[in-house]
Amino acid sequence: LICIAMYIFAAPLAELFGVEGETLRQSVEYMRYLAFAFPVFALYIPLNGTFQGAGAPMASAAVSLAALAVRVGAAYLLVGAFHWGYAACWQTYAPGWICSLGVALIYWFSGRWQHKAVAGRVAELEEEEP
Repeated sequence: LICIAMYIFAAPLAELFGVEGETLRQSVEYMRYLAFAFPVFALYIPLNGTFQGAGAPMASAAVSLAALAVRVGAAYLLVGAFHWGYAACWQTYAPGWICSLGVALIYWFSGRWQHKAVAGRVAELEEEEP
């Protein structure tokens, strides 16, 4: 619902920050791209936080780097090779976060994060309780 509201009310939200003219147009365009990308981001962030909390910071870093690599690579390709302009940088958010969500889900379903330092210790403590 928030993403729908962000898409519909992009201009009034941007105007709250005192922007106008070309800056307003670019702000609205940016917020509308993000309105489509945020649902994927909303799934990706809790998974990444779970890995950090379970004691698997390298998995969390790998997931974040996957998103960054896709975004930078796609932006370089779209802007440099295809000359799409600045908006191509915003259009890479969703594919980057989809890629990182895919990597995170693969790691999640592998179950390896459950055997890391913190998560493994909690499981041991639960087994020791009478």
